[in-house]
Amino acid sequence: MKLKFVVLFFLVFVSFITLKAQNKKHFIYGYVFDKQTKEVLVGCSVINLETGEGTSTDGNGFYKIWLSDNADSINLRAQFLSYAISNQKISTKVEKINWYLEKQDFSVDEVVVSAKKQSNFKQDISNFSINTQELKALPSLLGENDVLKYFQLTPGVQKTNDFNSQLFVRGGSYDQNLYIIDGIPIYHVSHVAGFLSTFNSDIINSTDLYKGSFPARFGGRLSSVLDMKTLDGDKNKTNYNLTLGLISSKIFINGPLKKDKSSYLISLRKNTLPYLKLLGEKSFGYFFYDTNIKYNSKLKDNSNLSFVFYSGGDGMSYKVKEDESFKTTLRINWGNVAASLNYNKKLTRRLFLESTGGISTFKYKEYVKQKMYEEGKLFSDLDSKFSSNANNLFLNTKTTFFMSEKLELVAGIDYSYQIFNPGAVEINKLLNDASSSFSAAYLKQKTLLLSPYAEFILNDFYGFILNLGVRTNYYSVEKETNFLYEPRINLTKKMGSNFKIEAAYSEVNQYVLLLINNSGGISLDYRFAANSQVKPSHSEQWVGGFSYISEYSDYEISLSAYYKSLSNLVRMKEGVNFTNNFSSIETLIYQNGTGESKGIEFLFRKNTGNSSGWISATLSQTNRLFEGINNNKPFPFLYDRLLDVSLLFQQKITKDLQISFTWSIATGAPYTLPSAQYTDIDGNTVYIIDGINTYREKMYHRLDFGLQYQFSKRKGNSSLNFSLLNIYNHKNPYFLFTRNLTGTIELYQQYQLPIFPSLSYTYKFSK
Repeated sequence: MKLKFVVLFFLVFVSFITLKAQNKKHFIYGYVFDKQTKEVLVGCSVINLETGEGTSTDGNGFYKIWLSDNADSINLRAQFLSYAISNQKISTKVEKINWYLEKQDFSVDEVVVSAKKQSNFKQDISNFSINTQELKALPSLLGENDVLKYFQLTPGVQKTNDFNSQLFVRGGSYDQNLYIIDGIPIYHVSHVAGFLSTFNSDIINSTDLYKGSFPARFGGRLSSVLDMKTLDGDKNKTNYNLTLGLISSKIFINGPLKKDKSSYLISLRKNTLPYLKLLGEKSFGYFFYDTNIKYNSKLKDNSNLSFVFYSGGDGMSYKVKEDESFKTTLRINWGNVAASLNYNKKLTRRLFLESTGGISTFKYKEYVKQKMYEEGKLFSDLDSKFSSNANNLFLNTKTTFFMSEKLELVAGIDYSYQIFNPGAVEINKLLNDASSSFSAAYLKQKTLLLSPYAEFILNDFYGFILNLGVRTNYYSVEKETNFLYEPRINLTKKMGSNFKIEAAYSEVNQYVLLLINNSGGISLDYRFAANSQVKPSHSEQWVGGFSYISEYSDYEISLSAYYKSLSNLVRMKEGVNFTNNFSSIETLIYQNGTGESKGIEFLFRKNTGNSSGWISATLSQTNRLFEGINNNKPFPFLYDRLLDVSLLFQQKITKDLQISFTWSIATGAPYTLPSAQYTDIDGNTVYIIDGINTYREKMYHRLDFGLQYQFSKRKGNSSLNFSLLNIYNHKNPYFLFTRNLTGTIELYQQYQLPIFPSLSYTYKFSK
């Protein structure tokens, strides 16, 4: 397969050079901005009104549209959701045109667009782009519009539970997703043990989710890539946003440093109230926070420079005081700190450069203090500290070369130097005036990953669109170096102006591996690097399907099927406590595991008008196989669900009032139960388990309602966001467990979120 791919890659390259020599068309390019804030508009359509052909702006707000040499002028249109349409007649001698679109007040009358977008097909059926208007109106949990909860409603993303914002994409686990914010890879993406994501929706400009078969510019994860870009900040005036919610409160400030040239953004978010203590949990404390800072500047040479800083974390404390003779305090802190510089520049009319360098870290610390007294005198004092961290120093450079109307080359190199400290412990103990100490640590790992890549993109050549790419990986760890390369191919055939069929194949390797501590309490993550003993995880994926986009792009329909195989997977052994077992990691895990996932995905999506939203459905099956588990037989993956259906509907009632509904239904998650029991000769109860995940919970389903009302005040604008979750109070199972209190095994069920109201208030003003 790989040899054939190399031959194909070479033949396409030669064809590209030949086609380039034959093509003489030129193009108009530029950027699309918000007229007031000067923010770039991502996903804005630019259309040739004479031919109906069009394009969309990329993550930098950049567009290009090719023209015939024999035309003296061209009529172009730029249009974007919630913005007034703009038309311009432009001489074909002009090379660059920037657009400044003006945001318009909402009207309940439908906007009819007269231009057809016949050629504006987005390649890659596995890609799902966010609509920020839908995100802001999404029914929120305790006032938070969570972007990851938004993506959980899309096809191919499996349901987990009401308290988990993680993504499980096409049978993959959550550590197999690459999360990128403004070019920075982030290790840990959730607060409150998975309850809420670390991404603050207020500052999101655009987000794309690639559900596998992603282009060669992305790598390092098996299942998906979530590529997020934040706002740059208003370049004309200073804006203040204050949000008060039940679970968190936020302040968002942005404005110009030098008008029309540079801007800044500061966003702070923190939990509002000690809600657990208010509910009676006096011994338990919890907090979380996020800080986002961004500086963006347009330089004199028509390039752009931006600085991005992110810090976010969680803290938990728990105190036990049974009586005056025993006191225990537990404190846990974890979170990310990351920073980067981004530089992008037009080197020539056809060649563009974008480079991002920085550092991304994740740290986890656990502190236990225990005191025991006898007759009022301290006789035992224990201090235990455990820490784990991962550090990534990265530099990514990408170039885009528009060779001709039909040909585009994307090439670059990703550099990553990572240091992993999987875990270290220090214990100091005082017992009857005698002190002792103990320390231990897992082996520290230093890795180097160098990944050159190239994509040749053939656009609309006799109805075909081709993205042929290869990503090579030079990986060094523990004085060993290996070389792996990953072929990627995506072929699309246009069938008239509205239909397309697509097929894709990709290979991916993952070098950062994750272990989950299942010993009890909060489930926490520990990262380590693939090495000479534990191979990098590997995945191959095949995708095929078709899609239909209506004549004016107000709705789309797609149907696709995929098959994904996984190998070299790892899993923590049962009963292992990672924080106090310092054997080599290889002895704590099952490795060389395999997996298989296959499914069919359906999407109907309405993009414009007063009513918008989508219906998604996924029919899938996922399993795992590890030697030494389940009698060496495959077993269902923990988040395997045969059927998963989601509905998102939003309706604009007036210019100030908008309502939304989401409804989900899914096959119950698998779980493991003992089928029998017996008592051994020592009097211990032994449970007999026939297989892993052989039982199913009952069906999951939930209906949520959201209402967003905006009103003007004398010095600003305000909005109320009301949500009612689980409207009909369905008791969805959270987890099941057994007890043996009477000599007979009894099954118990813990339920998830009941009917739950939520309210948040936002006040905005400018000066």
